[in-house]
Amino acid sequence: MKQIDKLANFIMAEVEGEPSISEGAGDTAIRIIKKLQKQSISKDDIAGAVARGWCHKANEKKTMDTDLAFAIVDEIIKILPMKI
Repeated sequence: MKQIDKLANFIMAEVEGEPSISEGAGDTAIRIIKKLQKQSISKDDIAGAVARGWCHKANEKKTMDTDLAFAIVDEIIKILPMKI
């Protein structure tokens, strides 16, 4: 029971907006984990975001360096907490 109390206290203190419904700590943790597992991002999503950086007003007259863009994408992927 001590571990469930620890989980409940963690969820209430550290997870913004939780508990959002009336359920036990275990069920809340399962719901949160399932939600996080559904979140995904692809390498193409990141590449698109990096490419859009060249479209910003400050960069609109610069020539896009695709080697640099893909190097940036690879570096971003390295620091992401999830596998893509």
